[in-house]
Amino acid sequence: MRRIRIFFVLIILLVFISTSAVFLSSLATTSGNSIAASSPTPFVPPPEPIHYREVPILMYHVIEDFNGPLEQLYVSPLEFRKQMEFLQKHNFHTVPVCDVLNHWKYGQALPANPIVLSFDDGYRSIYTQAFPILKEYGFIGTLYLCTNKIDTESGLTTEMIKEMSLHGFEIGSHTVSHPDLTKINTARLSQEIKDSKSVLESLVGQEVSTFCYPSGQSNLSVREEVQEAGYLGAVTTRYGYASADQNSYLLNRIRVNKKDSLQAFQKKLEYFH
Repeated sequence: MRRIRIFFVLIILLVFISTSAVFLSSLATTSGNSIAASSPTPFVPPPEPIHYREVPILMYHVIEDFNGPLEQLYVSPLEFRKQMEFLQKHNFHTVPVCDVLNHWKYGQALPANPIVLSFDDGYRSIYTQAFPILKEYGFIGTLYLCTNKIDTESGLTTEMIKEMSLHGFEIGSHTVSHPDLTKINTARLSQEIKDSKSVLESLVGQEVSTFCYPSGQSNLSVREEVQEAGYLGAVTTRYGYASADQNSYLLNRIRVNKKDSLQAFQKKLEYFH
């Protein structure tokens, strides 16, 4: 009888030891997983944003076929499409002039390979010919508008401007009536620069922060008036890439016109692709 009791005690001890070993093993595994799960992930710093010291600002006027005087103001819709296809193929991303200035002044990030498509005067073909192509390629532009041209036969209508603004186009001022700003009196100078800004801001419901000199004409007095009116910067017709090293109120642009073949267009941007 005593032997039977000892036998049962030994069995109970063996079961206890086996159960304890399983429990301790499970506890160790769980503890190890908990430690691994709570281990901090190594910190990987985000990549430094790219700073672009130069950005091409392309200058367009009328997007339609034309034979006659002032051909330098025209680009055919077919050639315009080829140019936009080239920009997309080479991974350019369109941005407004104000974003370029904010990039240089305040470090605002820009997408890779930024480029500006600016359109002067406010011709209706910007909406009827260029806008559908730009939407197709996912591009936007900067419109430099003369307020006296709005709602005229050859100009953009109020509704067209609002639609393009809602699509992401920047609206900039090109004065009220497109005079040579260096040859008018102080009162009219102020009116041309300030009134156009207020009219456009009322039209699109947002700030108009960049300016375009008619025919590229400016002097110190004109630039001071533009700055005083609250514009962030201004573009000229002077040829070249816009640069952070330039006066913000004297930005270069690259004119695109009818005589430019696709090869000539590419050459104007060869530095960037």
